[in-house]
Amino acid sequence: MVVWKIHIDEEGRTTPVLDLLTKVPEQVLEQNMATIENAPARFRSLLRLFGIEAAIENLIRAVASKT
Repeated sequence: MVVWKIHIDEEGRTTPVLDLLTKVPEQVLEQNMATIENAPARFRSLLRLFGIEAAIENLIRAVASKT
C-alpha cells in the first residue's frame, strides 16, 4: 500500500510525504524476508531519484513482474 500524506509547515509550505507499507502472506515473507523489509527504504530512494510518478510506476512494474 502506498500512503500519501501532505505535510504543511507553519509557513504554509507543503511537502508530499509518501511511504510504502508492505503486507504479504507468511509463506512469501519467509522466502523473501530481506527484500520485503527493504522495500520501503528502496521506495523512498526511488522517490528522491525519480520523483513520485516514476517511483510508483517502477513499483507497479516490480510487483507485476513477480506475478
